Amino acid sequence: QMRIEDVQRIQGVWTLRIADLGPDQRLKNSSSYRLVPLHEEVIQCGFLAYVARQKVAGHQRVFPSQLNDNKYKRWSNALGKWYSAYLDSIGLNDERLCYQSFRYSFKQQLTICGAEEEVRDSLAGHWLTKEKQKSSRNYLRRDEGQYPFAPLVAAIRALSYSDLDLSHLYVENPLEGVEILLAQASLSFKKKV
Repeated sequence: QMRIEDVQRIQGVWTLRIADLGPDQRLKNSSSYRLVPLHEEVIQCGFLAYVARQKVAGHQRVFPSQLNDNKYKRWSNALGKWYSAYLDSIGLNDERLCYQSFRYSFKQQLTICGAEEEVRDSLAGHWLTKEKQKSSRNYLRRDEGQYPFAPLVAAIRALSYSDLDLSHLYVENPLEGVEILLAQASLSFKKKV
């Protein structure tokens, strides 16, 4: 459901805004609302150039081919179903493997790379309860605000997967057309009126 304006540069860092500011954007919980700095590998693979092309083509969404024509009007529904079918087709039928496994793996790798628990939780849209005796997690509440941006950037910059080489996916000019994205209004965490 990500919209073109949800991809912006903040303090010199390309960032995704996970939000429900558009009329047909929804979050699992209102507290899932957050900023996630983009990893340099994602940029090198041409994500920003791709987003710029989508904007030039007149699309409002980063992934315009995704549809939300399902019972719950969730944009991720079709992708989640496709991924489950893909896992089945390659013989990975362990019920613990699902689209949400990416979030778990992401948080696990952040831990390995030294990110603190609160930073990991913030990047994943979770927040540790203030009561130390409880181990349950809550989604970050909007009224508590965004976790400080600098530690999020540091965690993403430190994130690495030593056995993963994506260099074959790099594009020649990963920043092609990004000036059109820079012309967007700056990010806001306030609901549009």
